[in-house]
Amino acid sequence: MSDAPRKRPSLQFSLATAIVMMLVAGGILWLNMRIYRIEEELGYVPTGSLSIFNRVAWRWDARGWPVPWCKIDIPGSLEPQRVFLAWYGVAMDACVAIAILIATAVILEWRIRRKERAHD
Repeated sequence: MSDAPRKRPSLQFSLATAIVMMLVAGGILWLNMRIYRIEEELGYVPTGSLSIFNRVAWRWDARGWPVPWCKIDIPGSLEPQRVFLAWYGVAMDACVAIAILIATAVILEWRIRRKERAHD
């Protein structure tokens, strides 16, 4: 048997990379599922006989990062509560999440394999 170091297959990840990717995936899920408030100002509308103007804003609770994929009207807003799902938001969020996970894996594996080559 030769004493040459065994080369790891190119698609095999180390345990450290798998753990870090799991934590990054959890962070991405947290960013996508947390609720944040959006207010869009619609302008001013006249009220009463003296034409006193009131500011009107549309208020939403939204989920999704970096693109909201779900918007929920806040009760007391202009319309009754409604839920809007945006499939482009789901697709964009999935693409961003996959890109972040691939970048994380490539960078970590590159550093680990560089250290392994330096020790040999």
